[in-house]
Amino acid sequence: MSERPIVFKALHQAIDCFSILTETYDFIKKHKLWRGFFKNRWILVLTVVVSILFSIIIFSRLLDPTFISDALAEDGASVQKSGFGLLLLEGDKIFFSGGIKYLLLIVLEVLMFHVAVRTLSILRNQEINLDAKDFLRAEIRMVKVVIRSFILGLIPLVIIKILFGIIGLSNFTNIPMFFVYSYYLGFAFFDNYNEQFGLTIKESAALTKENMGAAVMLGIAAHVILIVPIVGAIIMPIFCAVAATLYAHKDNDYIVGRVELDPLLLD
Repeated sequence: MSERPIVFKALHQAIDCFSILTETYDFIKKHKLWRGFFKNRWILVLTVVVSILFSIIIFSRLLDPTFISDALAEDGASVQKSGFGLLLLEGDKIFFSGGIKYLLLIVLEVLMFHVAVRTLSILRNQEINLDAKDFLRAEIRMVKVVIRSFILGLIPLVIIKILFGIIGLSNFTNIPMFFVYSYYLGFAFFDNYNEQFGLTIKESAALTKENMGAAVMLGIAAHVILIVPIVGAIIMPIFCAVAATLYAHKDNDYIVGRVELDPLLLD
């Protein structure tokens, strides 16, 4: 039996992932995943502080008179722009420049890893206990994942800029790059799941590539959630880490070699 075309496969994965996203809130509410989060007060304080700082960076740019006047000048002074409209207009500069997005992933990795492990524990009815060493190991791995994603993300950026520059569409470079960055953002969440099965980053990347549609959809969802002021940066890592785990656990095609593995009991 021949495999489905890549585009059709990716679209099917994206639809499946979207379906999982619609179920994620109910799962979080049903199992009260925030309880474990509140037990670790240092994670709570760190997350709130980072969320506030992240929102300040975004919305201070939106409230900057120079930014607003430049944005209006580029899009036509006769068109009235809301804060949300300006955010979409300059979204690539806000989310992707300066490493803000990647820095957010690194800082909030402890929260992402926590909910990913707890979600898998619930799904498999198997308790997995975490200690400081596990969080440190996950944090170091996320730094490596972010560096890898940043470097690999530069390759399509250069290619797209050159191609779009040639055909006179350089102002639209941010459109295809949005999907590229969404993929790498989704990969970061799926890697938290893959890590629990002992996969290396290289193996995790290969597995995520096989589920490209789901990774892109998850990354898009993360970007949308990040738009929400203050609470967006708190909700995003919880919601997307849980969604990635639910998708990978329910999708039989996700497991490497189509053989289900037992998760590692982290010690």
